[in-house]
Amino acid sequence: MISTDSPAGAGAGRTPAADPERPSYLEADDVHKSFGGSKALDGVRLHLRKGEIHALVGANGAGKSTLARIIAGHLPADRAEISIGGRRVRIQSPRDALGLGVAMVTQQLSLAPHLSVAENIMLAELAKPGRLRRRRLFEMAGEFLEAVNPAGGIDLSAEAGKLSSAHRQMVEIAKAMSQNPQVIIFDEPTTSLTPFETERLFEAMESLIRQDKALVFVSHRLEEIFTICDPVTVLRDGHNACSSVGIGSLDQSGLIRLISGRELGGDLYGAGEAAGRIAADPPGRPRDGDRGTALEVKHLSLPPKVKDVSFTLRKGEILGLAGLVGAGRSETARAIFGLDRRAGGEIILGGKPYTHNTPRESYRLRLAMIPEDRKTQGAIPDFTVRENVMLGRSAAFPGFGTGYAGLLPMVMDIIGELRLDPRNLRKFILDLSGGMQQKVMLGRALLVNPEILILDEPTQGVDIGTRSDIYAILRRLAARGISMLFISSDFKEVLGICDRVVVLAEGRKVAEFEAAILDEEKLTMFAAPRTSARSTYRLLQALGERWPGASIYWVYFGRGKVYCFDLLDGCGGLGFGAGAVVDRGSTCLAALEMENDSTVAEGSAGGSPRAHGSLVSLVRPRRNARGRRLGYIGLTLPAGRPDSPCPEEFAGMVERWGG
Repeated sequence: MISTDSPAGAGAGRTPAADPERPSYLEADDVHKSFGGSKALDGVRLHLRKGEIHALVGANGAGKSTLARIIAGHLPADRAEISIGGRRVRIQSPRDALGLGVAMVTQQLSLAPHLSVAENIMLAELAKPGRLRRRRLFEMAGEFLEAVNPAGGIDLSAEAGKLSSAHRQMVEIAKAMSQNPQVIIFDEPTTSLTPFETERLFEAMESLIRQDKALVFVSHRLEEIFTICDPVTVLRDGHNACSSVGIGSLDQSGLIRLISGRELGGDLYGAGEAAGRIAADPPGRPRDGDRGTALEVKHLSLPPKVKDVSFTLRKGEILGLAGLVGAGRSETARAIFGLDRRAGGEIILGGKPYTHNTPRESYRLRLAMIPEDRKTQGAIPDFTVRENVMLGRSAAFPGFGTGYAGLLPMVMDIIGELRLDPRNLRKFILDLSGGMQQKVMLGRALLVNPEILILDEPTQGVDIGTRSDIYAILRRLAARGISMLFISSDFKEVLGICDRVVVLAEGRKVAEFEAAILDEEKLTMFAAPRTSARSTYRLLQALGERWPGASIYWVYFGRGKVYCFDLLDGCGGLGFGAGAVVDRGSTCLAALEMENDSTVAEGSAGGSPRAHGSLVSLVRPRRNARGRRLGYIGLTLPAGRPDSPCPEEFAGMVERWGG
């Protein structure tokens, strides 16, 4: 069973390498593909062995998806030599590929939206002659879905088109697994997944290679590549920058050089500083303590996803809105911008109540937004790049003088700032790579000269080089005094680019911190809803039932502080609460003996209770199924109670509960 309590990559060592002496199972050599006069692939090669997860990486437009689609039969190659199991083959369609044991989980999901989850997973079975009983169909579909999503939460009878993006991705993966392929290509499979779902996916992938499958993993997230893959093939401008290189021989900076062909520096986000402090407070820019308020949100609600969200965005600040998929981040952003009508709460924009908000009115008031899904919510596929850039400005300020000719100087300035080739202005937007499309969406927002910018997953599906460009642009905008609400599923990115972070879980604000005091692991734990870390929350409840009136909590230590992820407070006087970060010396846990700043010494971790004033406390490490420590479970109660906990019983309950 895969742990539901582990953040992505936590405790996940790199997948063991396949035997380097083992022959390749699938070999794609001398692969060529052109679109019009543009060469997408020029003599590329990819060799896969069974029992390995092979990383295929490169910048946007490097040819990764094109190569993957050729191998999976979604695109014909102009020329290629492909062999499987030592036999030369021709792959001209997805049916050919499936017949040869090759399946692909595509970046653009291929689910039938009006069919049920079970019918989508078992679509190939439905196409076969004969009758498949509905009960059997649901049983088979449930088994495949359980393999990638053991935490549940996906109704097999629900229409696929009504699922969240993360759940649609899980169904897509289960659908591929139902074909029992020997080779599975995962094209950006974690883009819409939470850290917990990503961890479950990695467990499923490791299970597949133990079954002697060959997997291709395409991702822009370098930490995922180093976590789950061994050999890596890098494409750059349609050529091999390297082929089947052991990931252990590279570090992140070396891989970035191979991908981008340039040095991006040691710190992608800017000298380790939060965004608002970069550029050293240029003239006219207020310091943190003197910044006014650009936007205030009070008790915003939009059932069922948004229940109670409040925060303040300062002028010239980048504020992160962090949480797992389903926490209500995007819905909060859409309600502020006016895409969805809120049910309750108050929005104060520029010091005035913003009551009848609509997208057009938001643009007029210099509030712009880049939506989560650029393909369905942002880009107009039948429009050129210049038409897409002008769209927001034209909608907000209709009338004479808003044509392209009048806006051309502003458009060219923005195109230059975004490092877009002016020759692309006349191209259709879908002719550009994903990273360039995202820059066009940013250009549209900048054309309305915004004072507030909402960015929902602005670097999703974007390569490392383009992400670096986007971060630099955002830092320059913050230095000019533009306020930004930044939403991302990549917690490393949130902490790297934001000044402060507001954490949402299950539609509610649960914490708010300066970004500098957090790391990815702690932020993931704060964001964990009860449905994702359910076994830990059930453990807290069980301990509370065993020792009623005691305070039971889930904490982490570091930087001399206590990070409290959750708390059942029965006795009070702890010195901390749920969602708090406080100095350890001011809490009931000050008497703990520490092995180092983040680790409780063995004698204090499950040994005799530690007294602090009138309270006694016990703590015990909390571990997931893979042995990774996920903080500590603690119990505090007044000294002298007749039912004072036996350390062995407390430790036994924590250990037996499992990860």
